Amino acid sequence: FYGATVSVQAGIGSLRITKSVVAASTKPYSVVTYVIRISNQGTAPVPAGIEVMDALPPNLEIVRDGAETNASVWSNGQTVTVQYFTNLPATVFLTNTFDDVPATRPLIRGIRWVISGAALPAGQFGIVRFRAIIK
Repeated sequence: FYGATVSVQAGIGSLRITKSVVAASTKPYSVVTYVIRISNQGTAPVPAGIEVMDALPPNLEIVRDGAETNASVWSNGQTVTVQYFTNLPATVFLTNTFDDVPATRPLIRGIRWVISGAALPAGQFGIVRFRAIIK
């Protein structure tokens, strides 16, 4: 399965996730940017502990340090941690730096963002992005 998924404590809040892509070209070695927006559509806050994962199709490779968050949007005290995974299904996560990837550099299969520290209030949203190269 390729695409963004989200997990959160069941029965609290109402999350909506949308994913878009910005690509000047779809030719090999072109860079594309994916934007994922996580919004609380409900009337109650969503507690900390939201996890957003995005698995990449085989023809994409993460740009070194290409994952980011929009800190100005996550302004309600949330902390967003970026992690990478090298296997599907995702079971082993690397921290937010490519320095943790072994010298043999396994193919990065996807990204996980963990949103912690504070609840996502009703009506609020946050954005995460990453860049990838088309192989």
